[in-house]
Amino acid sequence: MPSHFCGPPGLSAEARGSVLPVDGFSETGRPFAVATRVLRRAGAQGVLPLVLGVRG
Repeated sequence: MPSHFCGPPGLSAEARGSVLPVDGFSETGRPFAVATRVLRRAGAQGVLPLVLGVRG
């Protein structure tokens, strides 16, 4: 996994909380599924995606 997805070095597990990724629109939801997996592996305790609009 690329290091830029893992958060800053030295960030303790206690400091990692929930993440709120925001996207302007979604057609399939697949990017959020991938982002959720990466964020969870990087230590996020929760991932709460927010989509402002839907296309398709």
